[in-house]
Amino acid sequence: MVWSRKLAIMSGLTLPETLRSRTEKSLELAAESRCGHFFGAKNCPIGSPPGIYCLGKVAFARRPYGPLEGRRIGMTPANTESQIPAVEDLRLRYFPDPVLRQRAAPVGAIDAPLVARVRRMFEIMYEHHGIGLAAPQVGALERVFVVNLTADREQPEEERVYINPQIGSPEGESTQEEGCLSFPEIRLEVVRPEEVQIRATDLEGKQFEETADGWLARCVQHEFDHLDGILFVGRVAMARRLMVRKQLKELERKYRDASK
Repeated sequence: MVWSRKLAIMSGLTLPETLRSRTEKSLELAAESRCGHFFGAKNCPIGSPPGIYCLGKVAFARRPYGPLEGRRIGMTPANTESQIPAVEDLRLRYFPDPVLRQRAAPVGAIDAPLVARVRRMFEIMYEHHGIGLAAPQVGALERVFVVNLTADREQPEEERVYINPQIGSPEGESTQEEGCLSFPEIRLEVVRPEEVQIRATDLEGKQFEETADGWLARCVQHEFDHLDGILFVGRVAMARRLMVRKQLKELERKYRDASK
């Protein structure tokens, strides 16, 4: 499903004709290519209609998940081999680490180093009592995330690995409280589709497709956002974000102190 294009200007501002034309062409291209994910969504308020928005002098567009096939329109991948740390250097990254805002690049080969990084991701996830973890959260800008809804290392049969995932065909809507390992002690209610289709590759190089609902759907959408540099605090209205402003400021202070 791809919503029809609709122009909406916020703050009473209008786009220059050349910028409007360029942005509308981007939207048309996205519609033709059946884009598989929101782009620019980290700045878009929950409940706002799809379309072109203007905040200050910055124009961006919002579009919901579409069918699985096709490419996504978004930030230019910043990933290079030099941005894939060695396994021993992988560690949980906390807000506002810049790596959390970058878009990861597709995985090329599924090789031994990738398998080792995935195993280390599971270890870090279990150490911090999480149920999902994306590669950018450990400093690796590659499109991989792992999930185990039990959060129990003694249940490896529940482990799921998603390499180069695509998400589409959303159904329904659900509001649930979410947390994030990169935002300790912060919880926010986030609106997401109740059900989505997922296509990805596993560690054996086999492509698979599944329908996820409930907590699995919410978890994979949360982790998928990380691959595009989108944080869950950007999925809520500003009023809700202000409720955790002090906690965000404290995380920023800790990050500055650790960087000295």
